[in-house]
Amino acid sequence: MAAFRVGHAGSDLFDAPEDTGLAFRVRFVSVPESALAQADSPARPPLTWPSSYTFAINGVIAVRVQIDRAGNVREFPSAISKNQAINASAVAQIKNWKFKPYVADGSPVEVVTTLLVQYQLKYEPLAANGKEFPPISFGEHIKQYRAQSDLRAEGSKPFHLRANFILAGGQAGRYEETWQSPDGWTRRVELGGIVLRETRAGGNTVTKFDGDSRWRTEMLAVISTMQDHLPESRFTFTEADWGNSAVPESNVYPTNDADSREPVLIRAARGAVDANNHPTSGQAYWFDSDGRLRATFAAGRP
Repeated sequence: MAAFRVGHAGSDLFDAPEDTGLAFRVRFVSVPESALAQADSPARPPLTWPSSYTFAINGVIAVRVQIDRAGNVREFPSAISKNQAINASAVAQIKNWKFKPYVADGSPVEVVTTLLVQYQLKYEPLAANGKEFPPISFGEHIKQYRAQSDLRAEGSKPFHLRANFILAGGQAGRYEETWQSPDGWTRRVELGGIVLRETRAGGNTVTKFDGDSRWRTEMLAVISTMQDHLPESRFTFTEADWGNSAVPESNVYPTNDADSREPVLIRAARGAVDANNHPTSGQAYWFDSDGRLRATFAAGRP
């Protein structure tokens, strides 16, 4: 086995015989974007943006960059926006930007900064086939629905609802709801003499169950099904998670074949679809041009 010894000849490999001065030292300075100036050349072309079927379609991307002493963009530790689908496009264009060298203590230094880049996208739902739709986000659709159609919205009139239902196994039951306000209501499910009752009052919800516990899950599912199932934007809703597709009315029905007719509904959805473009997982919501909720889908819902 050969032996290697580091002799004196290599010991000064990293030694500097004297102070090289600030101009040769590796220095990173954190500065605001406003402290940087665009290079005189080459000319910076305007940014271009793709069409988007997700929201937000306008806003700001915050791009963290490192700029070398010559003013070239070298690294992108992060890019953050409310529409993650366009982050890669922004980075691909910004990497070619050129800045004037930033001078500190009389010498150019490397810079770390955050660039704030505004974007404005064209809204184009999937399968729109050139047809234009108003750029209404899923969140705005939810607000429209609640304002137009939600029986349980704040300020709505009290109501008493009775309904009959049949479970997938053929068991028949009854649902009854008395609603006074969002904080004052009673829901009752009866199935073959088994009763589940939920009451809301004074900020508390009380559930009482009387009967065979094997049916408790199915009866709770009946109560859930009678609600609108729209996401609660304050807690669980992230706009960029929902893709928007333009579809014909027949898309609502899972037994229908794929339909090439002109799309008239907007479907906000997350999850997989089958060969006929019907949702098979996740959730989906169909809205018409007046903002009305036409149908809903959720995987595992009875």
